[in-house]
Amino acid sequence: MVFQYHKYLQFKTTYWVRAEGTCNTTSCVSVTVILFSNSTIPASATAAPTLICSNSATTLNNNGGTLGTGAVWYWYSGSCGGTLIASGVPVVIYPTITSSYFIRAESPCNTISCVSVTVSIISLPSQPGVISGSATPTTGSIQVYSVPNVSGITYTWTAPSGWTGTSSSNSITYLVGNPSGIVHVVPNNSCGSGIGRSIIVGNGGYQINGYMTYYNTNNTPLDSVIVFLKLNNVNMDSVQADINGYYEFNNLPDGIYNITATTHKIWSGV
Repeated sequence: MVFQYHKYLQFKTTYWVRAEGTCNTTSCVSVTVILFSNSTIPASATAAPTLICSNSATTLNNNGGTLGTGAVWYWYSGSCGGTLIASGVPVVIYPTITSSYFIRAESPCNTISCVSVTVSIISLPSQPGVISGSATPTTGSIQVYSVPNVSGITYTWTAPSGWTGTSSSNSITYLVGNPSGIVHVVPNNSCGSGIGRSIIVGNGGYQINGYMTYYNTNNTPLDSVIVFLKLNNVNMDSVQADINGYYEFNNLPDGIYNITATTHKIWSGV
């Protein structure tokens, strides 16, 4: 004979059963029923810090909430239940783009709603605007060079040999030495340095030009490529190739230059 008994439990309980009859009463046997607990939702998710440089560390954690029986904390990026990136708390990640991160507890009993936190990436500073100042200074003259100011940015200036002057702002005053060469400025922030900007002074007149094309039979033009000009391994200037892949740099002094380029196009054969 099978005896069935149904009860909705609210806590761990042990049950005993025995047979009782006219002839005898048996000994008891028992079973303990363990009640699984549900997870609870955290008040929030946290990141320390929330503002970082690209590929730097930040620690993700939960603020409150409890794990139920057999539950695990899971972290997702993009959306709740999106791309799984980690489990447990705390976790250390190294983001390269600004993203939101979602945490929830998952178990056989229940899966709770997510809470999230956003980690923002500090970008490197953009290339400064065009340098204002004389392109034909004379030795011994006082010259002022500047670029449009950007809040939170410092600037590193370099000049031809014999020039004197120091500044970390967007403007610098020089006593001119050798009247020919390059005045160069590099923008900086807490995460590093951006692409510099240059002005050719004195006797310049050379041009570097060319075409960016795919490495294929037709040499298909590769437009919208950003082309960088380097002198002594320092970024001097940059231009965007036109629709025909053409680029040029003008009024350059003597020197050995390198050309590099970058593109986000996804076609093969670049």
